Amino acid sequence: MLLAPICQAWACAACGCMLSKDWQIQGMGSGPGLTMGLTYDSVDQNQMRSGSSKVNSFSLPNAQEIEMLTNTSFTTLVADYQGSNWGVNMQLPYIQRYHLTYPTGATSLDSSDSKSLGDGRILGRYTGFSKDGSNGIFLGMKLPTGPTDVNFASGSPLDASLQPGTGSTDLLFGGFQEGQIDRFRLGWFVQGLLEHAVSTRNSYRPGDAFNVNAGIRYGKFGQSLTPMLQINFIKRIPDSGYNATPLITGGELAYLAPGISVRLGGGTSAFAFIQLPIYQYVQGIQLTPTKILSTGVMHAF
Repeated sequence: MLLAPICQAWACAACGCMLSKDWQIQGMGSGPGLTMGLTYDSVDQNQMRSGSSKVNSFSLPNAQEIEMLTNTSFTTLVADYQGSNWGVNMQLPYIQRYHLTYPTGATSLDSSDSKSLGDGRILGRYTGFSKDGSNGIFLGMKLPTGPTDVNFASGSPLDASLQPGTGSTDLLFGGFQEGQIDRFRLGWFVQGLLEHAVSTRNSYRPGDAFNVNAGIRYGKFGQSLTPMLQINFIKRIPDSGYNATPLITGGELAYLAPGISVRLGGGTSAFAFIQLPIYQYVQGIQLTPTKILSTGVMHAF
């Protein structure tokens, strides 16, 4: 079964971290049991964009906030249990985020540097529709475990969309299909996941997000070395509420993500991906990344 993406998909700008992690532990190639591991994602948002066009920050008027950069890393503890036709996936991220900006009307920079737990996820799945477990559905929750009270260095509150947590409890619902093309030694998958806030606080509601991933892997080298390629797409509705910034949140992102998975022996595997943008459209003016790096190690008990 696929690991659904953990990154808060919209950190003020479109960070776009929505990769399906470590294909090796999905249902078709693995038996029942527990798998645990750590994943790491690095997102450097340094390209200002309006709509689908790049923007030079020096050309913007001083009457609006001018964001310079947002660097975020997610170190995520993952636990996954697969039964005969059901499973559960739990993820808890530790988020480090540095944000640098010129506030509206200011001539000097302000910054924030936060290090804390983020919002955790519990995602159940059912794979009993077919004998080989090659398709299934997801149902789960994102929990408000991350703080929402981080401030800028100046003491003013950090934007709600940049906080380590959203303060909301979100419903997660989706499904997947996978298969193989034996003639070309290829495996493939398609996965979709919808996220909708059902309980909010602090007059802030994160926008709904719909994430679609598709990928292939090449099996000529056996299980020891597996090249993989994904296409990742996310559409997010702008945030709403008194403390939201709907004019600079939301949009659509698509990434091409080549990667590789390596079996290290003894039930342990490692993976690495790089996500490269092929389409970026954002609401208002936002910072977007030029690449996203993702690595991880998993162990099946």
